[in-house]
Order: sequence, then structure tokens, then C-alpha cells
Amino acid sequence: MDDEFDLNLYNYGKRQYDPVIGRWTGVDALAEEYDAWSPYHYVYNNPVKLFDPDGREIINGAKQGTKEYESTQNALSILKKTNPEAYSTLHNSSTKYVINYAQLNPDEAYQSGFVGDRKDGETGVAFSAKNGLDATNITTDENGDVSGADLQRRLTFDEQEAMRDEGKDPTGEKKKISQKEAARFVTISGGVEIRLDNRLLKAGQKELTSILGHEFGYAAFAESNTILAYLWSLIGSVGGHDANNPSGKKADEEESKARKGYRKAKKELKDEEN
Repeated sequence: MDDEFDLNLYNYGKRQYDPVIGRWTGVDALAEEYDAWSPYHYVYNNPVKLFDPDGREIINGAKQGTKEYESTQNALSILKKTNPEAYSTLHNSSTKYVINYAQLNPDEAYQSGFVGDRKDGETGVAFSAKNGLDATNITTDENGDVSGADLQRRLTFDEQEAMRDEGKDPTGEKKKISQKEAARFVTISGGVEIRLDNRLLKAGQKELTSILGHEFGYAAFAESNTILAYLWSLIGSVGGHDANNPSGKKADEEESKARKGYRKAKKELKDEEN
């Protein structure tokens, strides 16, 4: 159409941009996920910090040309090879994933001789749960660690009426439901921010890539097992690494894949460049 009608539009894949009026000609492909924003907006109206190459997802939140940006791009190229399933899950998701850097620890954690745990990354997955979905019957294992729970929801109007017909008071009553049924009520809400600690920019590309792989594990688990991830967000206590939390186990697995496959993937990328 550009050639035939001389429209001079810029093709960004999912949307077309008119440089004359400075506007997109169509709505964001994921406008329904961000109903608080104009369907014609671009990267939350923050093009200095964020970019959206095809109208589908935001990957690298760092400013182009910076070390943060280049290190993130390199990490993504490697993870595409070392962690193909997790990478594909996030890349093809309707959820927008933003990778940013921040100081995630108190000042003393960056001093030499510090003894203790330092947070390398965090993944902020938020869930939207309808119909009063909640956890009940929380169980523990022999070590006292949480091992599981059931899901419950509010009663429907008809269910409440049925109880009243039986002379029962439905106030506060909830119904136990299966994970399959719960899938109708839970989604990942909005975009997800993956934050990496600034220290990783000095720790080397392999370490940064491995930790990003770890965070990809959390996110990929939430994408593929939304109900289970939501359930553990209710009953978990230590950032996904409770003793029996499958989300933390998935994160560890993805980090291990990134570490073990790093050298081979880096060599393959170099060979492809040549």
C-alpha cells in the first residue's frame, strides 16, 4: 500500500507509524491488556527508557547504547540458545516482560567482606483473581514446610439461594474447587518487570546471563502454570524458594541450563557472526 498510494508509513510489524503526524495508524495489538492507557500509546509514554520493536512485547528496558542495554541483548541472545523453551514461552506470551536494573540490596551488601544473602534479581508477577479465589487447607510436610493447599471461591448466587432453601446461612461460605476450574478466574495482570541488581553489570556476562535465566524460570513457570504459581503466591513466604515451591525449582533449573550451556552458546553466536 505504501508503494501504490505513497503513504510513507513506517512498518513496525504489528503497527504502522505515520511520521508526518507522529501517530500510530492502528491500536496496540495488546491494548486490552492495558485498558488504563490509550490504545494508541507507545511503551507507557516513556520511549527514553523503554522500547517495543513489534507492538507485542517489551524486552529490554535499558537505554540503547548503554552497557545495560548491550549486556541485556547479549544475555537474551545466549538464553535463546541455552534456555529455548523458557525464552519462547516469554517471547510468545501476550504478557509484556520488561528487563530493568536497580539496586536490590542495602548499601552494606556491596561492601567487601559482607556476609549474608544478596538478592541478584526479582520477578514481579502479579495475578488478577476473580470470584474471591483464595487458598485453604494449607498442609505442611514432616519438616514443617508448606507442602500444598486447596483453592476455594465465593459461592455463586444460585449456590447461595440453594443454601437458603435448605435453611442454611451462606454468609462467608466458600466452595473448594479444582485447579482446572480455578483457571477461569486467574490471569497474569498487566506487564511483568524483571529487575536485575546493578552489581551484575560488573560481575561478568556469564553471571548476568545466568541470573536472568533464573528469573526467566520464575516467569515461564507463571506463564505455563498460572494457577499453581498463583496458589504459591498465596502460601509461599521466601520469594519462590520455599522448600516445596515448584516455581523456585524451575528458576534453579533454568539458571543451571544457562550456566552449563553458556560457553557453547557464546561460541555458536560468534560462529554465526563470522
